[in-house]
Amino acid sequence: MQPKLQDNLMSVESSDSSIRMRGEMNPTTLIAMAAAVGDPIRLLLLYVLGTGPKTIGQLVGPARVTQSSVSYHVRRLREAGLVRIERQGRCTVVRRNERTWQTMLGAFSQGE
Repeated sequence: MQPKLQDNLMSVESSDSSIRMRGEMNPTTLIAMAAAVGDPIRLLLLYVLGTGPKTIGQLVGPARVTQSSVSYHVRRLREAGLVRIERQGRCTVVRRNERTWQTMLGAFSQGE
């Protein structure tokens, strides 16, 4: 039987001094975030959102998928805490949650 990813992350956190979990992120949260960015479209959306807030319509072009597909992927990113959304009239504005994004990246960085 193959070990679960969560078990691997916990053993890395406790036994390997060169890799550290930083911030207040627990392994379950980290797994949810990793699953969210594991999709190429969602990773692309996060990259595009790194340049600033965008509407769902503005994300359709770079993602090369339908508006409903962008909405689905944004919803998955929101559920993982990686983006925030805000309604402005008829538009939905999406912003990358920089604090969560940086915390997630830091969790994967090498120890000093």
